[in-house]
Parts: sequence; C-alpha cells; structure tokens
Amino acid sequence: MDRRREVETVTAYTDHLLGLRPWAPGGLSREDRVWGLLELASHLHGLLMPVKPDADFRRRLHGDLILAAQAHEFEPGTSRLRQHRKGIIIGALLGSVASVAGVAIALFLRHRQGGGGHIAAA
Repeated sequence: MDRRREVETVTAYTDHLLGLRPWAPGGLSREDRVWGLLELASHLHGLLMPVKPDADFRRRLHGDLILAAQAHEFEPGTSRLRQHRKGIIIGALLGSVASVAGVAIALFLRHRQGGGGHIAAA
C-alpha cells in the first residue's frame, strides 16, 4: 500500500471511529485497513516518547489529589442499604417466588401421587 493511500485509509477510518463521518472503505480489504492501523501505531510509537514530569507538576498533582480525597471523604455518603436497595428487593422477591413455587410444586406432587393434600396422623 503506498504512503498516500495509507494516510487516507487511516484518516478515514479514525474519523469513522470518532463519529466524524461514515466509513466508506473504498474497496480496501480488511487486511489493508489493519496494516494501515498497525503502521500508524508504529509511527506513533516512534514519535511519542515518555517524558518525566517536572517537580512542580508532581507537587501540584499530589496536592490536588490529596484535596480531592479529603473533599470526597467529607461528602455525605449513601448507606450500604441505600446503595444496594434494588438488589435487596429483587433478592427478597426472588426468594419469595421460589418459596411459593416450592410449596406449589410439593402440593402438586402430593396430589398427583394420590395424597390428596391430607395430612397423615402421626
């Protein structure tokens, strides 16, 4: 694939991924698109080099993170019961349904076996 076509393919495909325009592959195979993206990744890897942040940035970030954690600590939180209320209600409902279904099945089986639902004397 020539360089110009690679650039056009990658640009069109990334625009599609970002929702900027619909994807129109223009007859390119899936392999061509994959190779174009792999080549883009290779170019980006060569261009982007990790940098060590300066000390001022690290101090500011550290301070901001501590302030954010403290602010979060003092926010009124919701109780565990309130956070999981929906799950608790669904669990209780399913447990009740299972209990009723179990009793209904037991009565049905007893009736089918000729027990008639009568309780035998001990």
